[in-house]
This record gives sequence, C-alpha cells and structure tokens, in this order.
Amino acid sequence: MNRHFEQILMTWLGLIALIICLWPKGIVLGIAGLAVLAIYGFVIRKIAFQWSLPALTFIALYAAYFIGTFFTHHQQLANHYIESKLAFVVFPLLLSFRFKKEVDWRPLVLGLTAGIIAVSIIGFVHATQTYDKTGQLMASFTTSNFSNIHHPSYLCVFILTAAALVWHGYLRQWKGFSLKWIIPVYAYFFLIYGLCLSLAGILLLFVLIGILTARWIYRRFGKKVFFGALILLPMLCIPLFLLVPQMKLQFSDASRYFLEFAESPSGFVKAKQGYKEGNEVRLIMWTVATEEFAQHPFGVGTGNVDDHLSYRLTLYGQTEMAKKDGENGILYNPHNQFLQTALEIGIVGLLLLVTLFGSTLRFSWKHRNYALLIMTACLVFNALFESMFQRQSGIVFFGFWICILIVYSNSQQKDVA
Repeated sequence: MNRHFEQILMTWLGLIALIICLWPKGIVLGIAGLAVLAIYGFVIRKIAFQWSLPALTFIALYAAYFIGTFFTHHQQLANHYIESKLAFVVFPLLLSFRFKKEVDWRPLVLGLTAGIIAVSIIGFVHATQTYDKTGQLMASFTTSNFSNIHHPSYLCVFILTAAALVWHGYLRQWKGFSLKWIIPVYAYFFLIYGLCLSLAGILLLFVLIGILTARWIYRRFGKKVFFGALILLPMLCIPLFLLVPQMKLQFSDASRYFLEFAESPSGFVKAKQGYKEGNEVRLIMWTVATEEFAQHPFGVGTGNVDDHLSYRLTLYGQTEMAKKDGENGILYNPHNQFLQTALEIGIVGLLLLVTLFGSTLRFSWKHRNYALLIMTACLVFNALFESMFQRQSGIVFFGFWICILIVYSNSQQKDVA
C-alpha cells in the first residue's frame, strides 16, 4: 500500500467528488475513508501538513456558529446547523497537506465530471416523469424540475468548476484529456447549464465569457481594440434577454421589481401580498434580514434567524411568509449568504466570511490556480442571491473543493496551477 498510497488516496478523493454530486448527505462515508488515508499518509510521511488562511478561516467560522448555539432558543435546530456545517472543520483538518511527490490528479476531475453527468441523467428522468404528469414541456425540463438534487444555481457552479478543471487538464496535457471528448462534454455541460435556467447562473456565465474574451482581445489586439470590446461585448448579450422567452420574462420581472423596490423598500414589502415571484421574495427577505441585522449587529444566535425573520415579516403583514413549520423554520431564508451569516452570528461572522472569500481569491490569484479562482468567484457572486452555505450541497461541495484545490497548488513544484 505504501508504494501506491498516492494513487489510492487520489482515487478515493475522486470517489468523494462523485458522492458530493450524487448524495451530499452520504459524504460521511467518504470522510471516514479519507480520515484513515490522511492519518496513514502522515504516519508514513507521504504527505506533510501545510496550513492555509482559508482553511483556518473555515474553522474559525465554524467556531463562531458553535458559540452561537449558546444563545439559541431552539437547541435541536441549532444542533442540526452545527452538524451540517461540520465540513467546515473536517475538510480543513484532513486536507491541509501537500504531497511530497507528483501525483495523478485526473481521478478528482473525472469524479466531478461523472457526478455532474449522473446528476443530469437523474434530472432528465425526473423531468420526463414530471412532463408525463403535467404535459408542460418547458416547465418540466428546466429549473428545479430538471435540477432536482441540487438547487439550479449550485449545479451551475458545479458545472463551471468542472469545465475549468477539464480545460486545465487539457492545457497541462494530462493523459487522455484530448479535445475529442472534451468538446462533447463541454457541449453537454452547456446544455444542462441552460436547462438549469438560473438567472444568476446565466449572468455569471456571460460575465466569465466576457472577461475571458476581453483578456484574449487585450493580448491579441492591444488596448484600443480591448476598450472597444468592453463596449461591444455587453451589447451582444442583449438578444438573449430579448429573444429567449423565459430569459426575457425573468429579466423583465427582475428589472420591474428592482425599480419598485428602489422607490420604497418598506412600501414594496408591504404591498407584495398573495403569490410572489422568486425575485419579489428575494427583495422582501433582503429587506427584513437587513433590518434585523441593523438591530442585532452581534447576531441573533445560531438557529434563531427564522424567529426574527418571522417577526419582521409579520410586522409588514406578510403572514404567509412568516408562518413556521413544526421545526420552527419558515419557508424562505435571506437568499444572501452575507446577510444570512451576519444576522445569525453577527459582524464577527460576516468578517470571517469575507476573509474566507478574500483569502481564497488571493491564494488562487497568487498561485495562478484559475479553477479555484473561477469557483470562488462563482461562489461569491451566487452568495449575493442565495444562502450558499445553508444547504448541504453548498457546504460540502465548497468546503471540499476549496481545500483540495489549495492542496493542489501547494503540491506543485512550480508556482502555477
């Protein structure tokens, strides 16, 4: 086993990447094996400890949530949150090392790619079953009816991360990473990305494409053409929002709601009674979460967020949104990870979250780890519209991939990735 330790560990990590996609709650099985392999690797000196600021910040963020349990009014709910966020401690502890020799990283990338493809196949099966019941083609094969395991915005980030890693493997000339299969995989990725129909995901994709295109233009044609492209590129996106019915509707509604909200946030919240679109819900939850944080700058305690959101929603007459279930939870979270963290564990938690994002972006830029850079940028962008660390999908995926991509950079002989 000593001789093939690195191969065994990388294969197991690839299996974890697959499990995270298909069965996030089953990650405990992967962690158990990883713990055994990591400890064994340290003992036989195949790997060496190497801490990083993002890893330490993950642990500090978890500690803040743990301290918040001392102030909870719902111990069972708080315990659930603490248990679900254990990945913030486990992965930094088990994946804060570097390999002492060159290893084959392909199993990790292939595990993630296979996981995304498998999830999409399950999505097609679920969508087909939904279509048989409803007869609505577009509704059945898009958004959460298609991406039924992960939230569509999460799956979009998974796809972009896999795409960056696959392309990295091609550029580094990893064995088997040829265009003859990468191009079909990219085409399939683009298909399922579109079926997710996430407005945040579409906007993010165009931003990334715009940045990469502008970077290529700058290197190829110089500054003058580059600045011209900065004006032209956004205009090329307009047809998508005008010609694709679903995107046109989402963009139109989002623009209208934002203008109404900007005129009077409190008036907007009071006026939106009855059925609400997703963008209306976000604006309402952003408003009440911000007001509650302003009154509780040091946080309300782990597990108490829904109490305070419910109270604030009731003040605005949003009785349906304020209703609690049997576990003292309400239907909607703040739909913004910065607000979610700030309200729950206060300004200290918010600073830790910003430090986590900032230190990871800085590390990825310093080490030219563009896969980590893209994934983290996607996480930060989506954190503006979703509470990305409130679902097991986000907690496990980002905890694992941030740590493992740092291991990748630390294990390289040269400062490139």
